[in-house]
Amino acid sequence: METADYLLDRPPGGWESLATKQDLDALAERMDLRFEDIDRRFEEVHRHFDEVHRHFDAIDRRFVEIDRRFEEVHRHYVEIDRRFDEVDRHFADVQQTVRGEIGRVLEAVDGRIAAAFATQLRWVVGTMIAFFAVFVALLKL
Repeated sequence: METADYLLDRPPGGWESLATKQDLDALAERMDLRFEDIDRRFEEVHRHFDEVHRHFDAIDRRFVEIDRRFEEVHRHYVEIDRRFDEVDRHFADVQQTVRGEIGRVLEAVDGRIAAAFATQLRWVVGTMIAFFAVFVALLKL
């Protein structure tokens, strides 16, 4: 086929299906507008993600602060447990000391009671002997 024949042949979709430079320029302009709109939307999405990242950073800082506070509370509880253990040991020592003192006091009281009882018993027995002696003497009269 020669060049002239080629130009005179009709394209498969007809001459109206061929794009002109103006059509291509208009298409390019529409595409540019669409891409600009897409770029604008991506910029909005990026701004939104930046805001989300800032929120997550703030939340992360809060969690770090909460972790620090929990560690501080934990240290306080460990110190309180140590103090309770110390108090328990002290009370055990006091209990042992008190038991020893009570034992000594009870022994001393028991000794005094025994001595007082023996004295009183001697006095009662002596008084009874004297009473019987007087009674016997009175019976003999």
